[in-house]
Amino acid sequence: MLNRSDKEKLVKDLEQEISDAQAVVFSNFDQLLVTDLMCLRKKLHIPGISLRVIKSKLVQKALEKLNFKLDSEFVKKPMIVALTNNDDVSLVKELVNFAKDNENFAPVSALFENKIISQDEIKIIASLPSKDQLLAKLVGSIKAPVSNLIWSLKYNQVGLINILKQIKK
Repeated sequence: MLNRSDKEKLVKDLEQEISDAQAVVFSNFDQLLVTDLMCLRKKLHIPGISLRVIKSKLVQKALEKLNFKLDSEFVKKPMIVALTNNDDVSLVKELVNFAKDNENFAPVSALFENKIISQDEIKIIASLPSKDQLLAKLVGSIKAPVSNLIWSLKYNQVGLINILKQIKK
């Protein structure tokens, strides 16, 4: 059991972590099995992502100090806080995919770009392509005109050679 000074330190640390994070996802985990929670921790064991199980009231106090407020119904239940400093979309995707397999887990709210977002908006963010996929599309878009130009120049030479062969016959 934590005493008052430990709780105050925990709130202060959490407040700092939340203010430094790119994205923070708050999830309910009523009746989630310990093995499932360990599985989630393993999935999210990526540098820059941390997963913490914290009392809802302490999270609420940390958010109030940062001028954010969660839904009061959500605060009454046990809470997992997932924070990331890297790719925020991949964190949301992993949590939403985990929630599909586990009915006792649900990302309910998130702090995204200094704004509290709802569960529906979390699902929309999870449907977005990842950062790597977007970079691949960008590279493909940049590469396409150059490839087409090279093909056009090469095709004209091949066409000329074919015409000359036809004339020779």
